[in-house]
Amino acid sequence: MGDTKRGSEKLLRAWKERTLTEESVKEIAGHLEKSRGQVEGIIIVGGANATGVQLSLAYTGDDGPWCGNDIQFWLQWLLRHGGGGVIHPPKIIINGIPWPEIVRLELNFGQVETPVQVNVSEQVGALAAGA
Repeated sequence: MGDTKRGSEKLLRAWKERTLTEESVKEIAGHLEKSRGQVEGIIIVGGANATGVQLSLAYTGDDGPWCGNDIQFWLQWLLRHGGGGVIHPPKIIINGIPWPEIVRLELNFGQVETPVQVNVSEQVGALAAGA
């Protein structure tokens, strides 16, 4: 029969892994200590049972190329801990032409979006009624 798991075991494992672990958050914090990026913002998503972290970093002057190291860390973190569903690419915003004055990087760790349930039949009925 091999190493197959029942559906209920897969569901319970997915349920348990929906929150960030203390270890995974400590990895992010440890990397931030080494990063040359200045933290502009951190948003913890999910309240007491956090499911994700949104992180915004800024790099000025000669620190701009360091954002590549932070993206590499982000990718390695996702390989170890998963992305909580859909993985969105990092946002990179460069201000300054032809030489960047500031580079901003926005990264998502874990699941940062809350799924919204929509009743499709109500939506179709409303559209058919001309609403």
